[in-house]
Amino acid sequence: MISCVINVDQAALYLGQAGLMINAAVISCEDPQGRTEEAACGAQVAGVITSFGWAATYLANAASKCAEKVNYQAGCAADVAWVVTSLSEIATASNAITADCPEEEDDDSTRSE
Repeated sequence: MISCVINVDQAALYLGQAGLMINAAVISCEDPQGRTEEAACGAQVAGVITSFGWAATYLANAASKCAEKVNYQAGCAADVAWVVTSLSEIATASNAITADCPEEEDDDSTRSE
């Protein structure tokens, strides 16, 4: 029964996070200049999708765990949502790496020959 409550709580948490990430995406994506800002925008948008995905995963898991009988369809939906959301986590992280780890400029003055 406790897992039922935790799943509902986690779903609410991720829905709140989605709202915060929508706000951040609106700010980041208003007028991105250059590759780094475009990647930051992409990370925010992918983060929104990921947050909704985790909410869907936890809600489907709650439907499975809170039922009187085992609900295999809800369990299956939770598993599928988990896989899809995990893939969107990769998109979020990839964009964040591009935004946070810009390529260094080639500076000929620092090279020793």
